[in-house]
Amino acid sequence: MVLRTLWRRKTRTLLSWLGITIGIATVVALSAMAEGFLNNYSTVIQRSDADLSVQARQSPGASIEVAEATVDQRYCDELRRHPEVDSVSALLYTIVPIPQVPYFVVFGHEPDGFAIRRFKVTSGQTLSSRGVGGQGRPLLLGKAAADGLHKDVGDTLTMYQQVYRVVGIYETGSVMEDGGAVISLNDVQNLTNKPRQVSNIWLQLKRPERLDYVRERLQ
Repeated sequence: MVLRTLWRRKTRTLLSWLGITIGIATVVALSAMAEGFLNNYSTVIQRSDADLSVQARQSPGASIEVAEATVDQRYCDELRRHPEVDSVSALLYTIVPIPQVPYFVVFGHEPDGFAIRRFKVTSGQTLSSRGVGGQGRPLLLGKAAADGLHKDVGDTLTMYQQVYRVVGIYETGSVMEDGGAVISLNDVQNLTNKPRQVSNIWLQLKRPERLDYVRERLQ
């Protein structure tokens, strides 16, 4: 009886089947995207050439608050004065919509910090290079993003009505990083209206073998 009813209403049955199929495919795709994002997020955090990473505390069992959880930048100044710390590098990243890409990841690094060194510029200049003046604020664009957006050195990119100029193309080997862009920490703070806020603080120690001791003291 059920099969006979379904056969008589072929159009409704087909539409229902398509709806269920699309729903399942969407859930599977979103799950894969979420898993991939979290894996790449972890890779980005771990590939900073740092001995220690300091970031905002999350409540036990809480979900990752992407681009939301921040700490005050004053901790960078305090950590620089710590006798065990050799170098400090800070990051603030955000997700912005741009034409063709609704979720575009932008990393804000200190142009002279050690953490930005892994962004290997393959063409153009670095953020800290002299003579990067011109229209728009300087921006480094990942190779994958440059290919997808058809952008090259000298082109511009607009984010929240602010014009940025591509001064260099980089590669890191991370899908998340190579599909995004890098601007100065100060520019991201202004872009997100988060003055003196950072997502991560990375530390290089004078004596890396004292990692456990320093971690305990900092906590």
